Amino acid sequence: ANGSFVECKLRVHGLRPSSIVALISTIAGLLSAAFMPYAGALVDYTSKRRTFGSCMALIATFAMASLIALSSATWFPLSIIAISLGAVAYHGHSLARWSYVREIVSSDADLFGVVASMRFW
Repeated sequence: ANGSFVECKLRVHGLRPSSIVALISTIAGLLSAAFMPYAGALVDYTSKRRTFGSCMALIATFAMASLIALSSATWFPLSIIAISLGAVAYHGHSLARWSYVREIVSSDADLFGVVASMRFW
């Protein structure tokens, strides 16, 4: 009241509502950290770089598209899917995308422009 913050003491699936997104994001970060060395090896040492990047983009798209079914009954599992699976797939797609940079530039000066453009998008 009067502009002050009142903390919610209720629990949702055993967690405070203020902790749910942070916990799911932490899990997504840990999954991504565990997954990236294997993804990096796949991208660097096999000929499946483009296929891997395409699959990761598709998974990220479907993870976000799953939010179409969002309702009061499905918000918790969909938030886990969208945040954790979507984040891991996005990081995998970024890994594949960035692996092409050195092949498309001929000099360090060109590298700056390409990297700046990729970060912009």
